[in-house]
Amino acid sequence: GSVMLCGTRRLACFALVASQGDSNVTPLDMSNPLAPVAHPPVGGSSGAHGIAVSPNGLFALTANNSSNTVTPYDLKNPLVPVSHSGVAILQSAPQGIAISPNGLFALVAASAVVPLDLSNPLVPVAHTGVAVGSGAYGIAISPSGTFALVVNSGSSSVSPLDLSNPLAPVAQAAVTVGSSPIGIAISPSGLFALVTNSGSNSVTPLDLANPLAPVAHGAITVGSTPYGVAISPTGLFALVSNYAAATVTALDLTTPLTPVAHTAVAAGSHPFGISISPISNAPLFAIVANLTSATITPLDLSTPLAPVAQATVGVGA
Repeated sequence: GSVMLCGTRRLACFALVASQGDSNVTPLDMSNPLAPVAHPPVGGSSGAHGIAVSPNGLFALTANNSSNTVTPYDLKNPLVPVSHSGVAILQSAPQGIAISPNGLFALVAASAVVPLDLSNPLVPVAHTGVAVGSGAYGIAISPSGTFALVVNSGSSSVSPLDLSNPLAPVAQAAVTVGSSPIGIAISPSGLFALVTNSGSNSVTPLDLANPLAPVAHGAITVGSTPYGVAISPTGLFALVSNYAAATVTALDLTTPLTPVAHTAVAAGSHPFGISISPISNAPLFAIVANLTSATITPLDLSTPLAPVAQATVGVGA
């Protein structure tokens, strides 16, 4: 499978796409964000499933589902990543990964949530895993770095994690969401989150007024089998990738706990990961990673609630 995340470094924007099928990471030159240029893929990630780019854009990490490892990538030249030795996480089936806002630690969603010490980001150190719900999948760290939320696909819930000690997170009581949740995103304000429910074709908003005891609000219907979700840097809209429907749904977040879904736009075959450009004062765009066609689809967000899909670009399998 392919998932992606766009990162910024200085004024240059680039993207990385993790390809589970060929265990590669493909860098994309986003100089023209609506016509990205794929550069040669880089190996080193056995069954790469999740990917995260550090806030400073100088390194990335992949969660490797096939080998139960995490691979660091040196991004000094982001279009020519250099893979470093994978690190065993001592848990099975890693899916999602998130790097903290200060870049000093990461969390991996696997059979437990594994903290990684990133004091040396190219040689992460795995710490003891923390039990959460069944089938941990998507994971997000708050903008403050003080809490995280992990989606439990098998138990249809979300577990909050207290990150007072980020290398020894403390799991809190899980909150029930929709069926088979997959993706999660926390707003830039840290006051709400959105969860994609792949089994019930919906998105559940979470009120994070008390982030360690989230409150689920009424689910919003989107397309068939929603997987990925991304919230804009302004927090005013979100995009959801609908895997089975091959579409992307825009959500108006003017009232974030009661989002309004807009007409879906066609994407590639089986859209999975999705990312919105992180620079709020630049032209907005998004990238969708299409799982079975080994492509990405750029989206023009000049009108964010009516995205316009651009020509697809081939990446790894």
